[in-house]
Amino acid sequence: MKSNKNPTLTASKIALIYALISVAWILFSDQLLAATMTTVETMTVLQMVKGWAFVLTTSVLIFFLMRQEMTRFFKADQAQKASESKFRLLVENAPDAIFVQTRSQFAYLNTAATALFGATNATELIGKSVMNRYHPDFHDIIRQRIQQVNQERKPAPPIEQVYVRMDGSHLKVEVNSIPFIFNGENGALVFVRDITERKIAEEALHRFELLVENSRDIILFIDREDGRILEANTAALAAYGYSRDELLKFKVQDLREPNTVGLVPDQMAQADTLVNCKISNSTINLHLIFSSIISAWPLST
Repeated sequence: MKSNKNPTLTASKIALIYALISVAWILFSDQLLAATMTTVETMTVLQMVKGWAFVLTTSVLIFFLMRQEMTRFFKADQAQKASESKFRLLVENAPDAIFVQTRSQFAYLNTAATALFGATNATELIGKSVMNRYHPDFHDIIRQRIQQVNQERKPAPPIEQVYVRMDGSHLKVEVNSIPFIFNGENGALVFVRDITERKIAEEALHRFELLVENSRDIILFIDREDGRILEANTAALAAYGYSRDELLKFKVQDLREPNTVGLVPDQMAQADTLVNCKISNSTINLHLIFSSIISAWPLST
């Protein structure tokens, strides 16, 4: 059952019901007494009985009204506590960092968020300004996002930012914020994902792509399952005499002389071994992205 969240409205409703019953009681009971009154003594006794009856009736009425409202309140309070317990259980065990921001301060951090910021305990951050944990280059946009979520009650779209950890080191993250009410205050539920490794991988991949594209060797990216050509560098396009779109329609077997097609599986396995050896210590494992790399393949062997 949904509780009445406005105590003034609840009190006004009870007072109004009490007033209406009181007015009705006074008007009709007095008229009834006037119609049946025989002597002054009888009138005095009936007035006393009427008074006690009024006190008893209104007391019972107020009791039931208050019990109804208190029942609603306790049910709502129990439901809220159960909801908060489930929320904390879910959030506390989430693999991603999650924290709550109210009044531009940390109000709650889960275990992952505490570790992300390099704190030993969430209490080191709760009550502190969230701005202290953002790189100064992002302060202006963070203020705008806090305004958008806290006051305008609009979600803030995902954005890449740089956090400042407790030891002063920097951390690249992706942040997503949605409006959230915590302990009765407007704020934001903030989801944070560490993208440092992803950024390193992207940079490594970009450097690799530049290296491949500018290499004078023929380099083909091939699906080792069926030999389809997935990508080719500029040197390969020049050597085979095809445009990129044309070359990507071929299988590597189509580029070989008939008497050398049987060598393709061994050469693809050799290329996989070469890739694994050269980039096994890299953040990314490129042979999982490109099934095989055939470097400087001649038209025949």
